[in-house]
Amino acid sequence: MLPKSWLSVPVQHWQRLGSKMSCYLLSRMQSHICLPMFRQVPVTEGKEPPCFIRLFNGHMIIHSGKRDEPVNHRYRLYVLRNELPLEAYVWEIPAECQNLRSRASFILVDRENAEVYVWHGAKSSFQMKQRVMEMAGWIVSR
Repeated sequence: MLPKSWLSVPVQHWQRLGSKMSCYLLSRMQSHICLPMFRQVPVTEGKEPPCFIRLFNGHMIIHSGKRDEPVNHRYRLYVLRNELPLEAYVWEIPAECQNLRSRASFILVDRENAEVYVWHGAKSSFQMKQRVMEMAGWIVSR
């Protein structure tokens, strides 16, 4: 039996951009069967509230593609979003020069040589530079 204080805890459901509605409805139905007493809060990719991001303790990574799709490109490029330590996360974007921004910091992962590069834009803030270095170190340690 769950404590009564747990009955008011919202269960956050993350929905990836471009996901099919049938997958969304299926996961909602499964969670209603498993956890009918919890309130669900839908969370859309790119619009995650800070309380959702904090669940990952500042180590959230959003990869592009689907879980069962093989990754067939050599490089993966991630951009840092948010600067606060517990609310920062990296989001994979296409590895193209046109995606680099002067006010952002990026992590480039070379999958063939198992190397990680960090690129800072000319106008990237000190906090962003510090946080992206921490995230790159965390990616290397994984």
